[in-house]
Amino acid sequence: MTATGPVTGFAHLHVASSYSLRYGTASPAKLAARAAELGMPALALTDRDGLYGAFKHVKACADAGIRPLLGADLALRGGPVTGRVTLLAAGRQGWASLCR
Repeated sequence: MTATGPVTGFAHLHVASSYSLRYGTASPAKLAARAAELGMPALALTDRDGLYGAFKHVKACADAGIRPLLGADLALRGGPVTGRVTLLAAGRQGWASLCR
């Protein structure tokens, strides 16, 4: 996040924390604090291939006064399509689906 002024109404939907080895460097607390500083109403955490920082992200967003969004950046393997897909959880059912 390199913006220098308020970006009200914008929320990053694809963010990797330090729990995503080699892809993210900042802790959920630092990410949430920076998003709040920039005036973002929400911030998604989409760590690679897991939900490793999810609980710390929810707490950090609550402390920063912004809405936490949860998801994962998952690898597609074993079929005709390979690559990655980013999924965001919509409510409790979405969270339950990501946890399977």
